[in-house]
Amino acid sequence: MRKNPYTELGPEAFWRSAVAETEAMAIRGLWQPKFDIDRRLRIVTAGSCFAQHISRAFVDRGYNWLNAEPAPGPEDVARAFGYGVFSFRTGNIYTARMLLQWFRWAQSPESCPDLFWTEKGRVFDPFRPAIEPDGFASLAEARASRRATLKAIDQAMRRAHVFVFTMGLTECWRDAETDVEFAMCPGTAAGRFDPARHKFCNMTYPDVLRDMSRALGLLRRVNRKVRVLLTVSPVPLTATASGQHVLNATSQSKSVLRAVAGALTAADEATDYFPSYEIITHPVFGGRFYGENRRSVRPEGVAHVMENFFHDLDTAFGRTPARHEPPKAGPMAKSPDEEADEAEGDIRCEEEMLAAFGARATAGAGRLMRIALFGDSHLAALKAGFNAVPVPKGAEVEFWGTPGNRFRHIEWRDGRIEPLDDAAANAFARFNGQGRRWLDPADFDAVAFVGVRIRAWPVFGEILNHLAHPDRHLSDAFLRAVLADHLRRHTTYQMAQDMADTGQARVLLNLVSFDTAGKARAPRSHATARAASPADLALLWDHVAAIMADDGIECLAQPADTVVDGYYTDPRFGVEGTDAIHKNAEYGARILSEIYTRLKPVSAKAKPEKARRAKTTKAAGARG
Repeated sequence: MRKNPYTELGPEAFWRSAVAETEAMAIRGLWQPKFDIDRRLRIVTAGSCFAQHISRAFVDRGYNWLNAEPAPGPEDVARAFGYGVFSFRTGNIYTARMLLQWFRWAQSPESCPDLFWTEKGRVFDPFRPAIEPDGFASLAEARASRRATLKAIDQAMRRAHVFVFTMGLTECWRDAETDVEFAMCPGTAAGRFDPARHKFCNMTYPDVLRDMSRALGLLRRVNRKVRVLLTVSPVPLTATASGQHVLNATSQSKSVLRAVAGALTAADEATDYFPSYEIITHPVFGGRFYGENRRSVRPEGVAHVMENFFHDLDTAFGRTPARHEPPKAGPMAKSPDEEADEAEGDIRCEEEMLAAFGARATAGAGRLMRIALFGDSHLAALKAGFNAVPVPKGAEVEFWGTPGNRFRHIEWRDGRIEPLDDAAANAFARFNGQGRRWLDPADFDAVAFVGVRIRAWPVFGEILNHLAHPDRHLSDAFLRAVLADHLRRHTTYQMAQDMADTGQARVLLNLVSFDTAGKARAPRSHATARAASPADLALLWDHVAAIMADDGIECLAQPADTVVDGYYTDPRFGVEGTDAIHKNAEYGARILSEIYTRLKPVSAKAKPEKARRAKTTKAAGARG
């Protein structure tokens, strides 16, 4: 047998052995990585929409993905505002030119054009128009947000050990005068299209190679040791302005990007290419990874791409490849308030209530208004301070207390708050003035929810720490979205909403006060927000009040003069001992005074007859 260069090659080099005689899903070894990526390395990701899957895969497997522009609040809310999608909040970066622009502006922020679009009183960033769903509230807010992103890009460039970039498009739109590129065509997500000012460009191989080379050159100027991993998005073009059929335009665009990736990889040992594009698009896979629209990549396609990635990486560097199993859905996670209640302990809550509820409340003479104070162990402070605050003439006050652990067994049903079992019913009857087993808003003119297991500190502290950071920015819209999510996912808040919907009584709500300074525990989900300013704290309460107003609820904020260090309750308002959670009679009197100020008894003659409206039974937490 004659020897030639092919006789020494392995089976992966031949179509018959590597592809034709191998089941498609069993094909491996498509990537021979140049360098290792282990869990200690900081990984920065950016690029087109497919790059989002790569960052998630790293996080799911415990790799050190760098989020240089984090945000407080739940992940789904943050992602809706462009946080946590890529390593910085640019949104999708589709082209090599756009990557180059961001890197240049990050190193020289003064070179970034002060260009913004305004529509219907809202401001949009033309270089990332979709990151703020409804636009920014002002030009100042938009500028501050862009500055924060540029700072985050700079930090990511300097700190990255591995930079992963997914190349997406060659087609783009630019300003005819300045040649600055927009994230997308003006007039699509935002802005107005001007044919005299906005020009279409379809970059060629030399264009893309030049811009990618310059962008990576900038990256290595500030970070000499960074390694680069390129991919090409397998997602076809949504539309083309090239004049071609969109199928042909897609082939041209992806071919150019793939060729550039290959050239950059061949020329530099610190640059590599992973074939996600080939795995999804190659005919050998029969199009199985695309959805019905033949464009969207199915979850199983993404999973197969990432399984190949980590399999080939582990194999190349001597690790046993392990198939990744996504976490199975378990029981619904407890809210921070439910966890806090369990940590707090049932006994402490019971003791607080028993100590305060030894005597029944007195009432003002000549009842014209009935007020129900409904809450958990934090209601004890109001009960303790009841005699220190005169009841308004013509008002009658009833306390309806239930230990926090019992709130899991109470729900809104048929237009009233009812216990779900005998234990909850007994607790309900034990801590209210009439010994009744349910609270009906039709019996009252106003109901004030006090405490009810809804704590402000988990989200307030996280946000306040973020606002105190000089290089970060949060828009008012994002703050309100995070706070709204925090409130509305709690079943007791949903009870207040349901009660307000009946229109039978005014509904007020007072959240659990901050922990007492210098006592017991510190917040577990974030660092202490000692740098928080009174203005930042007031801003958050304003947002909470606006959210509650939208839901028909009146906000009873924690009095500003009871807060110290920008975050904790002044110790003089705490109960004695080691309890940092509950407050004393002086604090309760302050909240009572605010409630009485809000509620002015009405004339008995002017008081309208109320008709109780039954509502559909709702399971706790099922509000849409």
